[in-house]
Amino acid sequence: MSVKFVTTKYPGIVFYQSTTKLHNGKPDKCYYFSEKIKGSDGKYKSKRTKIGWASEGHKPETAYGIRSDHMKLREHGITKDIASTMTFEEAAGLYIKDSINKRSIKTDISRLNHRILPAIGNKYLNEITPALVQKFYNNLMNSVTERGKTMAPATAEHHIKIIRQIFNYLKYQHNFLKNNPADFHYLKLAKYDNTLIRYLNDKQTDALLNVLAEYKNKTIANMVTLYLHTGMRKSVILNLTWSQIDTHLWTIQFTNKDGSLDTIVLNSAAQTVLAEQMANGSDSEFVFTSKNGKNWVNISKHWKKIKKMAGLTNFRLHDLRHNFATQLHFNQTEMRDIMALMTHKDAKTTLKYTHVNPARLREMSELIVKKRIDKQDKSD
Repeated sequence: MSVKFVTTKYPGIVFYQSTTKLHNGKPDKCYYFSEKIKGSDGKYKSKRTKIGWASEGHKPETAYGIRSDHMKLREHGITKDIASTMTFEEAAGLYIKDSINKRSIKTDISRLNHRILPAIGNKYLNEITPALVQKFYNNLMNSVTERGKTMAPATAEHHIKIIRQIFNYLKYQHNFLKNNPADFHYLKLAKYDNTLIRYLNDKQTDALLNVLAEYKNKTIANMVTLYLHTGMRKSVILNLTWSQIDTHLWTIQFTNKDGSLDTIVLNSAAQTVLAEQMANGSDSEFVFTSKNGKNWVNISKHWKKIKKMAGLTNFRLHDLRHNFATQLHFNQTEMRDIMALMTHKDAKTTLKYTHVNPARLREMSELIVKKRIDKQDKSD
């Protein structure tokens, strides 16, 4: 006997009434969602997929939600329950594809390939539990890095953040509704202080500038000099193009990943660097290019040499950005101006750099000594 399907006010949701089952004194309803499937002949055919009975708790609106989730998954070529059919490696691939413009995506990919995927990449999503993530984190904390040192708590935590981000991505982009196994609520992570801000004193700054003045690779030297005098993010400097520079106003304008524009005002030292690069007469669109005419991707090896020559220890290239903000603060620059020069969006970020100047503390402390000495002189 053929079944008569009845449409509802929700697109794609239909039902038929049972002739034998009752629910709340009325014929029970069995809900289906319909969709168009393209066949091998190129023609579309209607397909109905059973959702369930009203007596099982299903309603037209919940059925419509299930259909919507299904259709969104279809857009990405996913037609099954991803929790039991998709591996974490496959999920990571989707995440990377949709996050290609993320500022830290290269770091994420590196950490995925080196440690995360070898450990859990072949696991199905429903096999990744908080206990499994905790075990992975514990192993990271006991691991040794390529430099022969025990992994720092902040680095280990960042690996967990990547896993958490991927599950959050699945939740919001692929309707993965299970709890996030990498949520910090479920895990015991080591506590650490990440508020240490490294900066250079006058002697160290002079030493660095002297090394840069004599460094053989002038392009690298100019990049680091620009970094020192502007505090720009490394990614902005590496990808800086001539079209971003206004030589009349001496500003640099660039687009963030969210589409917003930021403008950096250049001081005289930065202007000198760019003028030198301009005098080189390169045909490239990029300001700083390697021998092959392309922009630099990584200058860590050069920085390692430069800081060794300058006698700097435990000082990363990114610390030049911290140094710039710190020096602005030490020179009594207003908070809103530091935010603008650093292109910070959140004042909390800028507040990290408003630590106390040791030289000023010493000066204030000496006032007490001076006051006591002056009092003794008067009594004599």
